[in-house]
Amino acid sequence: MMKQIFGYLLLFALIFVCWWAAYVFYRAGETPGVYIAGSFGALFTGLLLYAWGYEIRKIRRAAFVEADYDQIMTELDYIEALAENLYYVHTKWTDPDGGAVFYFKSEYIQFNPEKFLQGREIPVKISRKDYKIYTVDLSILPKLA
Repeated sequence: MMKQIFGYLLLFALIFVCWWAAYVFYRAGETPGVYIAGSFGALFTGLLLYAWGYEIRKIRRAAFVEADYDQIMTELDYIEALAENLYYVHTKWTDPDGGAVFYFKSEYIQFNPEKFLQGREIPVKISRKDYKIYTVDLSILPKLA
């Protein structure tokens, strides 16, 4: 959470500096400077809007699943290491009715959960209306201090 807050503050600072520089270049009549600083400002603003949209979609998806869900027990497929301390849990579930195999991916977590999940079933909450809307319930993992 602290890294996320720091990232947003850094992004706000970059946006402010870029748009301020574009304004200064505009006042000085430096057209290339306006284009360069304004382009970077627009790029960083777009990144910020994308990050906010992602967070809002994540919250809405979790709320939708909580309102109308079935809980299924899945098995661990593999752990994906994105960086030194960013991990995703991938699980799979075979539908007993049709035999179709469904794969699920958790939100990122900040430690390797493999030793806690090995040989255990992992609960996944799926929407009754659309199996593509789900949340992997990792509440069985210990909390970081």
